[in-house]
Amino acid sequence: MFSRKLKPDEQALLQRIENLVHGSFRGGSADPPQAMEVLRIAVAVGAKVSEPVNPIVLTASALLYRLATGLVPPGPAGGFVGASVSEAFLRSTNLSERERVQIVRAVSAVASPEFCVPETAEERIVADAVDIEGFGMMGTLRALRLSDAGLGTFIKDERVRRKARFDALHFDASREIGQTIYQQGDVYLKTVEKAYHASASGLKDAALPA
Repeated sequence: MFSRKLKPDEQALLQRIENLVHGSFRGGSADPPQAMEVLRIAVAVGAKVSEPVNPIVLTASALLYRLATGLVPPGPAGGFVGASVSEAFLRSTNLSERERVQIVRAVSAVASPEFCVPETAEERIVADAVDIEGFGMMGTLRALRLSDAGLGTFIKDERVRRKARFDALHFDASREIGQTIYQQGDVYLKTVEKAYHASASGLKDAALPA
């Protein structure tokens, strides 16, 4: 649950952050709506969890975690690049030092969990929101586009990855909110799989005019 409401100056700050995030994607391969969808999911989860959630830390972290995607190639260090840029930007605002530090660490934890495990409620909520967005049709399509594996291998491996990530979500509220998105992505994946197996596999399928 949110510990308080956003203040007017915090809402203005979030608009500045949204503009910064959108600007970093221009001409790149990253998808700005992904950051907005992660934000929407994070807010929905944050409203349902029993732990107190700082709304400015949660919302700013949900937007800024994607920043590195528009700046550097995908990789485990991306979270620290995003955190560094976020730190520089937030120092130009009137945000308190405590909240600034919390947001910067959240960006590192969500985007580079291999080195900085999500710990706070805000970090775990945003991490869940990132995974939930990835379960959907757009997230599945994005994963397919970025995969180096063949389509058949991707489909098989993606089923395993999706199940493991869903089971590992931090909150019951995340599983509740993510269930429908997960199912929608599953339908899409099954449709792709069906089309893949229906494809011609040899001469016998080509109806040659012999």
